[in-house]
Amino acid sequence: MDEVVDDCLLEARGLINEMRSRFKGQEPGIIGAVLGELSATFIASHAPHLRDQQYDLLCALIKELVPVIINGLIAEGIVGPEWKDDDKKLH
Repeated sequence: MDEVVDDCLLEARGLINEMRSRFKGQEPGIIGAVLGELSATFIASHAPHLRDQQYDLLCALIKELVPVIINGLIAEGIVGPEWKDDDKKLH
C-alpha cells in the first residue's frame, strides 16, 4: 500500500512541477481560471453524494498549503517576508 501511495505522490509531484513551469510568468487571474476549472472537474468526477465532502477536503488542503507555499516563495526570494501574515486565517 505504501508503495502505491509513494508512486501516486511521485506522479503528482511531477505534474505539479510541470504546471509550475507552465504557469511561470502568468497572471494570477489566468492561473486561477485554470485551477478553478481543474478543481471543478475534480469535484464533478465524484459521485453526487461525495461532492460536498471532496469540496471540503480540497478547501482544507488549500488552507494548509498556502502558508507552506508562501514560505517557499519567501525562501526563493520571489516575495518578501511581508507576504507572511500569521495574524490572518483563510476562511
